[in-house]
Amino acid sequence: MANARQWSLFQARLNAMKRQYGFRVFHGKDFKSQIGEFRGWSEQKCRAFLHDFGVAGGDLTEIVNCLLPNADYEQNYRRASGDPKRLRLDTAYALCSATA
Repeated sequence: MANARQWSLFQARLNAMKRQYGFRVFHGKDFKSQIGEFRGWSEQKCRAFLHDFGVAGGDLTEIVNCLLPNADYEQNYRRASGDPKRLRLDTAYALCSATA
């Protein structure tokens, strides 16, 4: 959570990090698995990135992390809903955003 000025500052810092570390889009799953744009990153580079990412977000009002394993989403949300034909269910990303 942040106000417009805080988001603008964070975006500027994130854009600088993208150039510095050489990635276009940050996906936590890819970073954790060191695949895609994060393939071949050394442990030292990963640690430095995490530090810089934390510093970049330091001015935000609050930062929340949410994890929803696909199996839990399928079993407890999609299947539990009965999956009615006309009901459009939220994605796992939307559920994490709404609950965070």
